[in-house]
Amino acid sequence: MVSGLIVGGISLEMIGPAPFLTSILPNKKIWLVCVAMAINGGSAALTIPPAVTVMSMYARDAGMPDDMSTNGVISGIITAACNLGSFTGPAIGGIVIGWIGFNWCAAIFGIVSFFQAIFTAVFIHFWRPSKPNGGSDYVGVGQE
Repeated sequence: MVSGLIVGGISLEMIGPAPFLTSILPNKKIWLVCVAMAINGGSAALTIPPAVTVMSMYARDAGMPDDMSTNGVISGIITAACNLGSFTGPAIGGIVIGWIGFNWCAAIFGIVSFFQAIFTAVFIHFWRPSKPNGGSDYVGVGQE
């Protein structure tokens, strides 16, 4: 999941390209945008399936049953997050592009993706599920 966020950040830096990369990458070349978008699609494949798995592990650890209803809730959350991003991304991006331009907007979103990768790595490292196979005997808050 972290690798997908890093690859996604790299692709966003390439799409603009980021103003600090114009000495390395050509500016306003359609082939570069096509390559960057293909890499961005691959980053989604590296990010979304592991997110579902991690959410499922944490749900089982929190005492939720390992059945279709839990999987449905997780699928609904992932779908809602993707749809929310599909709406808010262009809206916020359009506002930011009006202020600072496309190159800097793509660069900022790429940097945000790098910070998400760092945050996700720290979260997964420090807040692991207590049991690798879930927690059927999980003692939650208020239970003893």
